Amino acid sequence: MSKKQIIEIKVILLGDSTVGKTCLLMKYMKKEINDFHVSTIGIEKHSDSIEIFNHKLTLTIVDTSGQERYRSITKNYYVHADGILLLYDITNRVSFNHIADWLKEIKEKAKENVCIYLIGNKNDLEDEREIQKEEGENFAQSNNLKFYEISSKFDKNLRSIFIDISENICKENKIFEKEEISGVILNNSEKKKKGCLCPK
Repeated sequence: MSKKQIIEIKVILLGDSTVGKTCLLMKYMKKEINDFHVSTIGIEKHSDSIEIFNHKLTLTIVDTSGQERYRSITKNYYVHADGILLLYDITNRVSFNHIADWLKEIKEKAKENVCIYLIGNKNDLEDEREIQKEEGENFAQSNNLKFYEISSKFDKNLRSIFIDISENICKENKIFEKEEISGVILNNSEKKKKGCLCPK
């Protein structure tokens, strides 16, 4: 039997500065989170081994700076992304308003079948909420995005988001044939042209 191929999935985190991208990643990677915000400079990469459909995959997560002066750097990573977690801060109306601009950039730079999830972050700050959950859900639905509202600081199920998007990437790119579970089959010849079919 031939040796199984090592599959790598690339997911990038996008959104305005201070929406909690780095905090989400650190929580996922089970690293310490503190209350002192340090902006990401350019990009940072982290890798993890995950299991999807009984196969081991390498998940590479790219944390990007939301600051305008680094946008030319982060845009270079769009084209290589299989999935994108697009974050806004539920306590910051401006960060939500900018989501449309981020989506425009993604459509211009990313590959056509990239899987995009909209993430409303910091729902532990309910008293400071400016964007209702229904508003985020409606925006996601109208743009064919899957939606989560989370607290990257306290949620214990952040791993499920990365597993979920990885599964959808595998389905979208036909990385594993539906009937094939025992071995890895790569089949990227037929890719859909209008984004990830993310289940609601």
